[in-house]
Amino acid sequence: MKKVAPEASAASAATAKDAPGDWPASTMSKRDEKKARSLGLILIRKERSSYQTSQLDQAVKIVATARQDADSLRKELGQLKKKPKEEEKEKAEAQAQKKERKDLLHKSTMAVLEAADIPINSVGKLPVDSSADGD
Repeated sequence: MKKVAPEASAASAATAKDAPGDWPASTMSKRDEKKARSLGLILIRKERSSYQTSQLDQAVKIVATARQDADSLRKELGQLKKKPKEEEKEKAEAQAQKKERKDLLHKSTMAVLEAADIPINSVGKLPVDSSADGD
């Protein structure tokens, strides 16, 4: 028989038993392995759910911002729709005031002419008199 140095035989036995990634059989039972796997899956599920929750939170924030934007745009649109109506109303009021002033001016002119005994023709105009030009 061939004798091997005790140091070399111990190292080769350790490497044969402990391949990379393998747990020594004495340190973990099958039940412990199942627990570790289930805990790992739970952690993965928690990470996924927290990631999904953060995505959901971001989506909620985006939706809230979009709603605020839509509300402000709706409000602005309503104001823009009111503006032409208000301008039309103001224009109609200005025309009514103009007509009222014109009518008032016409009435006061007619009153002055009547008071001065100046003849007025049937359409409310002064007669054209060539002698009034200063000839």
